[in-house]
Amino acid sequence: MDSALSHCDPSVGFFMKRQYNMCTPLGRLTDELIVEILRYCWHHQYDNDWYGTLPRSTKIPVAYNLCHRWRNVAICAPILWSTIYLPANERLCELFQERSGRSSLNITASSHPSNMPEDDDEEEINILHGMGDSINGVITRVKSLEIDWGVYCPVGWTLNQFLIEEFEGEQFTSLKKLHLAIFQYEMDEDPRATLYTPVLEELEFWGDIRWIPFVTPANLVKLVLDGTMFIPEIILDTLSLFPVVEDCTINDCSKPDFDPDCPPHQTISLGRLRRLEIDALPLWALQYLLEHLKYPASASINLRVHRNPDKTFEVEEFLGPRMSSIAELTMTSKWDIRYCVSSSPGQSFEIVPYDNKAKPGSLPFLASYATTFAKLRLDCRTLPLVEELVETLKLWHTITHISIQTEKAEVDKLFAALEDHSDLVCPLLESMDFEETTFLPSSMEQFLRYRVSQSVPLRELKITKQSPGVPVEVFSTLVGNFSQSEPTRRFWNSKFNRV
Repeated sequence: MDSALSHCDPSVGFFMKRQYNMCTPLGRLTDELIVEILRYCWHHQYDNDWYGTLPRSTKIPVAYNLCHRWRNVAICAPILWSTIYLPANERLCELFQERSGRSSLNITASSHPSNMPEDDDEEEINILHGMGDSINGVITRVKSLEIDWGVYCPVGWTLNQFLIEEFEGEQFTSLKKLHLAIFQYEMDEDPRATLYTPVLEELEFWGDIRWIPFVTPANLVKLVLDGTMFIPEIILDTLSLFPVVEDCTINDCSKPDFDPDCPPHQTISLGRLRRLEIDALPLWALQYLLEHLKYPASASINLRVHRNPDKTFEVEEFLGPRMSSIAELTMTSKWDIRYCVSSSPGQSFEIVPYDNKAKPGSLPFLASYATTFAKLRLDCRTLPLVEELVETLKLWHTITHISIQTEKAEVDKLFAALEDHSDLVCPLLESMDFEETTFLPSSMEQFLRYRVSQSVPLRELKITKQSPGVPVEVFSTLVGNFSQSEPTRRFWNSKFNRV
């Protein structure tokens, strides 16, 4: 083919080659598919820039110029030019702004040392002003803005000073997502920066939250705080800036302090809150926060706590007063211990002791609190002693459903507790779920017959398909509704690990 075309008139040969290329598998791709491929090339040409150590730069991927057609497709697709990394060459930045048309822009700016000249304060100032000018030049089109201020501060500027210098009085009229990261403690005497962001919906801030800028909060529904200075008073002061937040995550790895000394604080109202996650603070600090927060009862609360080693039942004491209004309790005890209490679907309160050795929690202590919940879920490597289970389940006499995932040998503990002959345990129990759990068939049959003999047979039993020797026909005659599910990979892996 190439040999034949080489003897043709150049213009004819070029036309024929283009026609030939259109018939290849690559040539038959639609323009839409080519755009998706080029988008993939753009977003995956960089490694993970964790903590700002690997800066990104604005550059054109090689695939944009793979051939004449791909180049034309790339040039005519504004979405491929809508992500800009700063600092960038001025002409290249203008090219991206032009080819992105009227599309919304995603801009990332970084103060990484590799973006800055060595020992040249004047040039550093010019680069910082250049980044500010590039953003301000398209400020009404910026939909997402990320600024990573690493461990290096150009010409001694903090991020706060940069925001004041470059954006004071400017209006981000289209900005919906803002990500700011500070990887050193902010130390300047200027007031906190103020950004005009009337449609901002998401704010993610890494660093000392005492320097989080003031933003327009009217539409801000998602907030992520990750960094330092997460003492309760400062957290409350920060949350007061975002009264309509719906989804809030607070991550902190500070050293726990078990000596509470917090002055009274005004109550902060978060009337639209749907989810709050905090990781991790001492339990006294979390208690202080919750006492000074007003939020809907339907909100999902997830707390990771530093357990006080001097208080054995600290977590159970915290959960106890909440037991009176729950409908379901889940306890997970494998690599850590998790308690989750729910009042209805989507309404939950979960607490996880941080860095805690896996062991059964104190269920009898928790059971000492009044409650009328109906569903119990246990996902534990080991269960408490039979005596503790009997004591617990007798107090939780309103249980109608038990779901369990545990080791094969541990299931017999539950059967022994439920078959306690001194008194009928869980008289209202109607259904049980043993999916993802193996058990001795003889123990299961004995338990089911015991319930029948007490005139309280199970109405429903779910298990995972076991070995062929399991008498499923017998099981089905002892319960109202018997069902088996296919084993999952997790099920077989757990069986293998238990051998």
